[in-house]
Amino acid sequence: MFGVNGFPQVRFRFAYTGPGDSWFWAIDNVTVKGGQGDLPPAAPSVTNARTSFYLDEAKSPGGLTGFSTSAFNPTSNETHGRTDYQVIRINGNFDSPMVSGSVNAGDLTQFAITGLAASDTFLVRARHVTVGGTPGPYGPSFTFSVGGPQGTASIFCENFDSLASVLKPASDELNCTGGITDLNNLGWTHQTPAGWSIDNSQMGAVGTLEWQGWSFATMSFWTDADGQQRGAFALSNGVLAITDPDEWDDCNSPAGQGSFDSTLLTPSIPVPANTPIQIIFDSHYRQEDPAEVSFAVSFNGGADEILMHYCCQGVLEIDGGGDNDGVDVQNANLQFTLPARQAASNMVMKWRHYNAGNNWFWGIDNVCVYIDEALPIQDWTQY
Repeated sequence: MFGVNGFPQVRFRFAYTGPGDSWFWAIDNVTVKGGQGDLPPAAPSVTNARTSFYLDEAKSPGGLTGFSTSAFNPTSNETHGRTDYQVIRINGNFDSPMVSGSVNAGDLTQFAITGLAASDTFLVRARHVTVGGTPGPYGPSFTFSVGGPQGTASIFCENFDSLASVLKPASDELNCTGGITDLNNLGWTHQTPAGWSIDNSQMGAVGTLEWQGWSFATMSFWTDADGQQRGAFALSNGVLAITDPDEWDDCNSPAGQGSFDSTLLTPSIPVPANTPIQIIFDSHYRQEDPAEVSFAVSFNGGADEILMHYCCQGVLEIDGGGDNDGVDVQNANLQFTLPARQAASNMVMKWRHYNAGNNWFWGIDNVCVYIDEALPIQDWTQY
């Protein structure tokens, strides 16, 4: 038995049967021929891609050379027929690629990648198919991420999915509010990612346990607690960070004793000098007075610089309201650009939800910080 480049193994059996004293059979020089297709290409490298972009050899000569016909090594008498390609989400289904297609003549010099989810990771792979229709193996997969600004490098990213192993079953959502009845739904924690912290010093340790200040939960756990458009946060995957004063107040009415006021803080993030900073995260917020939320940064332990403030239902920003013009801002990808600083510094990001009683919720996910960085010409993500 034998196998070549991942193809199934084959056994050949030569048998001679018949009555005795019946002549003979001899064999020699056994040769096996067949179309294997072409060998896979070498894998280029892609990072920080847009959700829609072109892979274009004309603009990036080094980027697609692995997908030209000359880069394949024919192993049969058949010639090149077409090149297939696929874009697949990591941990997704290889039978259901996000993007796929074929080039039926000549080199694979350009194809569009469109509609990918922001802040996710994908792989690209390609294979050669001979003119007789024999496919070769798919080439080495290479990964790329989407969602980052072009011409940048990420210096800090957090999607909270590392907390999946410490999630717990419902407590007050089971025994007090009755919102969740499935003890097998391991879906929440107050434990932060490494280096992060939660400041609940401005509120008491009262109310629904799961939502006492910032919490981390899966979408299924959050929506089992209640609906009310929580599940509309389509940009979030896995575990997300949540403040939910609405659910917090459902157990023993803590809003009658004081407001909800909780701040989520990142670890200190080193930021180099002389480069602009871009901060991106996904956000899902419903406005109800008197609740307010803010996003701020602090450098070297200094005063907070507020980059975003939502408040004041029905009041436009121009009339003294918040950046949200007094309305919900649901399922939004938020981006903030900070000017370059003359000296290297340490930055902390802060998300605060305050002045809240039984007033809706806020969820965030996929937090990343980027700095400008020149990209090599072969990097497809420039286009």
